[in-house]
Amino acid sequence: EHFHGTFFTAGAFITTGVGGVLISSIILPNSISVGGSGGAFGFLGVVLFDIKVNWFHLCCFHGADLNGVDMNFVYRKLQYILFIFFFGFILGLMPYQDNFINIIAFIYGFLFSMALALEFIVDFEEERDLKVISSAEVHANNGGLLLLLLCLLMSTLILFSGNGESFCPICESIGCVSFPRNVNKKSELWWYCDLCDASSADLQIDITTGLYSKLELLCPYGNSVKLYMDGSDINNSWVDKNLPEMCRQHCHVN
Repeated sequence: EHFHGTFFTAGAFITTGVGGVLISSIILPNSISVGGSGGAFGFLGVVLFDIKVNWFHLCCFHGADLNGVDMNFVYRKLQYILFIFFFGFILGLMPYQDNFINIIAFIYGFLFSMALALEFIVDFEEERDLKVISSAEVHANNGGLLLLLLCLLMSTLILFSGNGESFCPICESIGCVSFPRNVNKKSELWWYCDLCDASSADLQIDITTGLYSKLELLCPYGNSVKLYMDGSDINNSWVDKNLPEMCRQHCHVN
């Protein structure tokens, strides 16, 4: 923000966050999430492009020879950025996170910076009049801007013209991974990647006995399953406690 201004920083945060939410909503329509993590990961893409486009200034202050510059500083910053990205990706494999927003926002951050490549080169005081824009940078600027606008437009059109079903069901494994993977029973998992915690049910009472006799399980993906119940110990508390497990047994969730 100090070098590039508040408008550029705010634009990068909003564009990357919105872009990540759009594509994540297309791929995972049943688990749409909103938050600031997309914009934060978008900043990582922006900073990565910042290092790339200003590599000479970071490594060779005022035209110094590369052999006389301590490169460890720059490499440490690159390692720090990559560490944050992969650490966030690993955390995103847990439930209630959205890895797609983070990954897509990171890519959008790089595209956003590429689209503004001509304005993105830092103007150091002594080199303000010596800055030369190459034809490759002009092409990168135009290509990045076109690709950024095209991705935003296409993802918006696909989202609003879709039927609410994911065209890539297997992609859900990138957003969340049940752990540990080598258990024999689902009940032994530490966490689940389904939506059964949000499932609900309708109970029906047998007028002759006064007990619950039928349960209609409303599965998280729109279908329903009817189960016949028997036993005097079935009440609302029992249903609330066992509903997620019944969902995993009868709703055919992953």
